[in-house]
Order: sequence, then structure tokens, then C-alpha cells
Amino acid sequence: MCGSGILHHLNPARAYGEIARVLKADGIGVFAEPLGHNPAINAYRNRTPALRTVDEHPLLMQDLALAERFLAEVSTRFFTLSSLLVIHLRDRPGFERLVSGFDALDRWLFRVAPPLRRQAWMVGMTLCRPRPLEPGTGR
Repeated sequence: MCGSGILHHLNPARAYGEIARVLKADGIGVFAEPLGHNPAINAYRNRTPALRTVDEHPLLMQDLALAERFLAEVSTRFFTLSSLLVIHLRDRPGFERLVSGFDALDRWLFRVAPPLRRQAWMVGMTLCRPRPLEPGTGR
């Protein structure tokens, strides 16, 4: 199962519950979603409401942690922080190489300063193997 930019339009608890319900015991779900902590990105979002839908709510760290209530394994990888600084150069020659360099910087930053991860624009999530139901609880 995979999705890109889907979960941030849904109620996270209901979405994770459905993912856990439909995944086979060895199933994997992979999702790419926007995060909602970065003040600069949020300022842009606030200035461009016509580019968004009314149900949109970029995920917060608590939304990522919530997945652990429903799934046995949740792993995350964070993307796009410093490369946002060069987005205005997207039509220039060499842009892909420039972004590649900034992506490498992001990987380093996220490794040496984990709190910066919440400032990323995007998160990749891998959701694995639903937790077995607790006998007699239905949960």
C-alpha cells in the first residue's frame, strides 16, 4: 500500500486504524506527507489558501506518534529543509545538482540535530504489520 499526500486530508486515527485493518500480517504501507511545524512553510500556506483544500492539515509529530498505537512498526524519514532556500532557482540550469547538495546537507542536519526534523517540509512514513487484536477488546 502506498500514498502521497493523502493522510493529511484524513483523520489520522481513523486512517491509521484502516491501514492496520487492511494490511496483511507482513504488509507494508509507505506514505509521503507534508509536515506542519515549519513557521516559514506555514506562513506560505496561510498566504496561499486557494492552493489548499479545506480538509488539509499537514501532519504534526503527534500525528506520526499516533501511528504507533495502530501499527507494530513505524519508521519515518524527513526531507526538504535547507533546499527550500533555493526553490526560487528551479528554472535555472544546474538546479537539480544544487538541490541534491542541499538534500545531502539536510540528511546531515537531521542526523546531527534530530530536533530539526520537525522543521522539514515532508516526511516519508513506512507502516508495517498491524498489531494483533487484544482478545475480547476489539482493539
